[in-house]
Amino acid sequence: MKVTFRVDASLTIGTGHVMRCLTLANALRLRGHQCSFVCVQHAGNMITAIKMAGFQVHPLAARHGQYQINEQEPNNYAQWLGCSQHEDAKQTKTILALNNQPSLERVAMRPDWLVVDSYALNQQWQNQFTGFGIKIFVIDDLADRLHQCDLLLDQTFGRAALDYRHLVPVKSEILAGVDYCLLRPEFLEHRRINNDVSRTGLKVNNQYQILITLGGIDEHNVTERILTIFNQLSLLNTCFVVVLGVNSPWQARIKTLAVKLNIAVTVHVGVNNMAALMSQCDFAIGAAGSTTWERCCVGLPSALIAIADNQEFALSVLAHEGIVAKFDLDTLEEDIKSFFYDKNKDEIISTLTIHCKRLVDGAGCMRVVDKMESMHAL
Repeated sequence: MKVTFRVDASLTIGTGHVMRCLTLANALRLRGHQCSFVCVQHAGNMITAIKMAGFQVHPLAARHGQYQINEQEPNNYAQWLGCSQHEDAKQTKTILALNNQPSLERVAMRPDWLVVDSYALNQQWQNQFTGFGIKIFVIDDLADRLHQCDLLLDQTFGRAALDYRHLVPVKSEILAGVDYCLLRPEFLEHRRINNDVSRTGLKVNNQYQILITLGGIDEHNVTERILTIFNQLSLLNTCFVVVLGVNSPWQARIKTLAVKLNIAVTVHVGVNNMAALMSQCDFAIGAAGSTTWERCCVGLPSALIAIADNQEFALSVLAHEGIVAKFDLDTLEEDIKSFFYDKNKDEIISTLTIHCKRLVDGAGCMRVVDKMESMHAL
């Protein structure tokens, strides 16, 4: 199969959409399929990272326009494109050689699957690709707009196919829930390694290690707030592992802060061994984005923060089910103090570990590839 991904990253969008598409692309490549990407050159894009992963990227020029909101179907994320959906589709079709008269050469360039992962795109964009023999695969986690697609994936815990049934054509297939989490193979490997690991005692260098990771961008520098709060608590035998994305605007600031604080802080930027780092830590504080499923897979208990509106649904369900602890941005200092000063902290963390590891088995990506292959064969 030939698969093209239409996905973006930026200082506003973050990196999560590209990261999960890269995970799927790698899984497809292992099965012998050919993958490419179409990405806008936004500030903070991940085009270089995608190329370094060995995939062809068709860049779309950076845009500075404003999208006109459709009053019949408003989209709060429409400004992410920097142009209208029609214009974006037109540029993408040009790249895929769909705007010209068909020829054997041009038909050979067409993908079998067009994977669309953007909150800014909906059926208005997808309708532009009907009639070309291309299957449309939408990756979403909002369930708030109409889609014209053959396959839809929402890997959020608590989602059901019924949440999208009224938003897609009757013929569309829907993959909903954590059974379809797009995780790299390393997380399944470390899940197996960690099967007998207890996270209730001191582990590495006789210190309790707390992982802090607020996404690839951390637009509002929540990382600094968390470190400053812990600096005031002076927890015994505790050190901190901070992971920042390569496009994080706070790298220099966090590295400088880490040296000045009275607590032990190690800062990593652009890591390629996240599963191993998670396995070495006892607890995590992170954003309630796609990294949530990575932490669950390796059995790393965590407290999560919704740093974007689209993370609120998953976090509320996860916290209600006792799978993660929930920290709020508005009461962050109070929440951290309350959790880490709780006399039952070890028992709480042990329970979180059991619950989170039961949630994600690490095989979701293969299930998605299986579905794409079976639908292509029809």
